[in-house]
Amino acid sequence: MNGEHPGRLPRLRPDPADYPVAIVALLCTATPVMIAALVGDISAGLTASLGAFAAMYGAGRRALGTLAASASAAALLALGVTLGAASAGHPWLSVIVVAAFAATVTLYFEASQFGAPGPQLIVLACAAGTGLPPSNAVGHGLLVLATGVMSCLLVTALAVWRARTARSATSADPLWWPPTPAALLLAARTSAGVLVAGLLATASGLAHPYWAMVAAAGVLGQGSYAAVTDRRALQRIGGAIVGILLAAVVLSFDVPTALVGIALGMLQGLVVLVVARNYAVAVVIITAYAFLLSDSAEPASGLGELALAWIGQTAVGAVAAVAVARAVWPGLIERMVRSAVDDVRQSATLLAAGTTPTQHDMRRVQQRLKYLDRVVERAGGERRGVQLTIARLSPLIAAARATAVAALHGDQAAQPGADALVTHERNSMSHHTLPAPIEQFISSTNAADPAAFLEAFARDATLEDWGRVFHGQDGIARWNSTDNIGVQAHFDLVDLRPGTAPSTWIVTLAVSGNGYNGTGPMTFVLDGDRISSLVISG
Repeated sequence: MNGEHPGRLPRLRPDPADYPVAIVALLCTATPVMIAALVGDISAGLTASLGAFAAMYGAGRRALGTLAASASAAALLALGVTLGAASAGHPWLSVIVVAAFAATVTLYFEASQFGAPGPQLIVLACAAGTGLPPSNAVGHGLLVLATGVMSCLLVTALAVWRARTARSATSADPLWWPPTPAALLLAARTSAGVLVAGLLATASGLAHPYWAMVAAAGVLGQGSYAAVTDRRALQRIGGAIVGILLAAVVLSFDVPTALVGIALGMLQGLVVLVVARNYAVAVVIITAYAFLLSDSAEPASGLGELALAWIGQTAVGAVAAVAVARAVWPGLIERMVRSAVDDVRQSATLLAAGTTPTQHDMRRVQQRLKYLDRVVERAGGERRGVQLTIARLSPLIAAARATAVAALHGDQAAQPGADALVTHERNSMSHHTLPAPIEQFISSTNAADPAAFLEAFARDATLEDWGRVFHGQDGIARWNSTDNIGVQAHFDLVDLRPGTAPSTWIVTLAVSGNGYNGTGPMTFVLDGDRISSLVISG
């Protein structure tokens, strides 16, 4: 890491808006377990508790977006458990089923743009289903669906309450359909990683081979390029070790079943609070949850032996994911980039040729630009050979962006600054001329100077980070302490280009430190010498 204090543990201060969702996750996990304990069928309660994951997928959205995301998650969780249970008893078939399901879910998440926590928890549910009795596969799925519906209704009610009390929320992104080549590649890689991990784990004869598949899906599911997978694989193995030790401490005591349900609920709630902030910490909690869930459903005779098997399976899955991520042909990525460039230029040409461009035409160009940004960002994280191939396409990419900007400005192109904007678009890849507020945003973060950081923002500025919205300098200061300087973030400039609206800049930064690590675009809107809006969504 290149953070200012790489040896310091990350400070995790969740957004207060996440606490109600965490409470919903806790209640929806603990309630079915405790009810099942009372009626003497703890296995059914533990299975039903998997539906509580649905609560995590609607956080931070408007009511309809929350309903769509959490309801989709509930349905997918139930379907995954049903398919997994139906294939139980046939180890090799189970591997194929989970791999195919992982591809489908990854493709859905890419199209819907639901963001964190991504497909890994739903793949976990499918893989966990392979350990259930196959005789009642539909019944297992219905139990999960019932809890998922309860979670969905509660988080949707929270979203409605937030809207009534003017709490932060974000609108849903449009559906990307049919699947883009980038989405198909990510789904294929995730499926291949899960398949390879499952085959190796099953052949090894170790207990719980499904955890290798879960590990591979977690490493690959939200970014299968080398820059992400190498780091996540190490975090996955380290997090698994710590998480299993944490679960082993709980299991070393003779814990009543009702308290196990509460412990599982608390772990679910903690996942809500950290899953979008720190991948390594989230892995610790998810592993502890899964290990405790598995042992509670089928107590192991040798806890140490089971722990070693889980760690071994996690290592198998992580290594399989890294191998799949590096097995990429540069020519394939180059064709994807060229195709995205052609789509941008064609849509921009059609927009410019129209006598009365419609909002649909403009949105199409903007969406093609956003897709091009995503493809280029992911290509920049591939192994060195792919990066060199893509670097040769920089002039072509810059020209496509300039064409799109000119088309979007249309008859406003003659206004002051528009020609300069297009000219800068053609040259920004090499010059990186930063506006002063954005430069202050970067330099103050790297210098760990909170006062200078806040001075870069207007008093009424907003900051949106993957659906979580922070208002004013107080809100942004809170985000800074939990997600930026507070976790020793460090920024390196990768790309700078003007956006399609006036005073808008899209800046691609490589982020490192003790929190989020990765490369992605940030959209800045400036108001004079201050930042009035910042959206982090890539």
